[in-house]
Amino acid sequence: MSAVAIEPDWLVPVDSQEVPRGVLVVDSGKIEFVGPTLPQRFASLPKFRLPGIVILPGLVNSHCHLEFSDLAQPIRATGSFTQWLSDVIALRQSQHQGASEESLLESRRKAIQAGMRESWLGGVRFVVDMVTGPWSQRWVEEGNVACLESLSPLARKTFVPNVALTVLPCVELIDVNRTRGNQTDLLATQLLKEPVGPAVEKLGLAPHAPYTASMATIQRAAMRANTEDRLMCMHLAETQEELDWLQDRSGPFASMLEPFVDQAFLSRVGTINSHIQLMSHAWRALVIHGNYLSKQELISLSRYQDHVGVVYCPRTHSTFQHQHHPAGKWNDAIPFMLGTDSRASNPDLSVWEEICWASNVMFSLSPQQIALMATTIPARFLQVESQAGALRAGCFARLTAVDLSKSRLYPSTGSGSRADSVGGNSSDLSFPAMLSDSAIKAVSSLELWETMLDNGVICPLESLACFQRH
Repeated sequence: MSAVAIEPDWLVPVDSQEVPRGVLVVDSGKIEFVGPTLPQRFASLPKFRLPGIVILPGLVNSHCHLEFSDLAQPIRATGSFTQWLSDVIALRQSQHQGASEESLLESRRKAIQAGMRESWLGGVRFVVDMVTGPWSQRWVEEGNVACLESLSPLARKTFVPNVALTVLPCVELIDVNRTRGNQTDLLATQLLKEPVGPAVEKLGLAPHAPYTASMATIQRAAMRANTEDRLMCMHLAETQEELDWLQDRSGPFASMLEPFVDQAFLSRVGTINSHIQLMSHAWRALVIHGNYLSKQELISLSRYQDHVGVVYCPRTHSTFQHQHHPAGKWNDAIPFMLGTDSRASNPDLSVWEEICWASNVMFSLSPQQIALMATTIPARFLQVESQAGALRAGCFARLTAVDLSKSRLYPSTGSGSRADSVGGNSSDLSFPAMLSDSAIKAVSSLELWETMLDNGVICPLESLACFQRH
């Protein structure tokens, strides 16, 4: 058996109206049907009734550093951004000191695979990952297999036969001096020529930031991204300290960079707008953070909205107490997406928590508009709607379940009689009361979204308990 009909309390495509008591048909990893009633041609399929469950598209994390997923807690931002950055570098150096090459490789592999699993368990199906050496796409493939192996044969055959989560690696480029530039150029040359496996999207390029990547490096990356249809990413306008350094090479970045940069690099540093202009030549480009973009720079970005977007990382943004992010006012003019950044600045890699956090600080946008930043918008921008971010026939069935059975919408029956129908811990004997069709349809869109954000428990659809016991 690989084809099933699923009847949750709500289907939420995000880019269109919610479907209360709708039906989803999935077969061999593909969505065959989404709608309000089951067509006759599917009448004989096994049916799974999921009370208390909302089904959403698979989430997209548009900016992440999986290599930091070995950190148990974020590195505290007690001072300036440059101080935090120095603390991150110092931590890495201390971890590497005296370690063998073999142990370093093993540590990096485990970190990346831990980040993949955490992302998948949080309903994420596509991750744009910033990559530094050492890195191997074999680690990504192994991490994907590990996710699949945790599923029952039914869940794997029906929902995700091959790939649970796709990673789009973007190779970081840094050329503060000739030695560092040669190292990152070599890494990019090696990784970009390798054929990609099923869990790895075509690699992109990521000039790190204006204070670590010269205009020459950015221009070469943009041209290559254009001719080879690759994604380009760059941390840009992230902090006020960055802007001060770009203006007159002053502030905390000046003293931090002094031991590392050479004169050739300093002579090839541009402005925020000149970086945007170069990035606009890429096939697709993402400005990472963009916390301090000026009105003029935002206007420039709006001219390239078909292929240049901005990634907002809500909880990292709040950690550093940055000013209000432009996503709240410019979302109609520029494609904004959500990212988690890394565990160095964030307690976890949950894109759902980013949606929740942004909903609490961006009152100009509805929860649905914010959820679009983690589904439809990045999926269309990156042209990966078949893989994630969409809930429609013809797309892969890499979907997200939100359990509302413990929310205010559902009075508990205190009975375990429907254990095979709901997700979660099978040892929990408290299950939701079956709501009538009229009660479900009476829940407004706003109330549904607010309940999901306040009380929803999120997971991959295929990991629900009902799909593990058959």
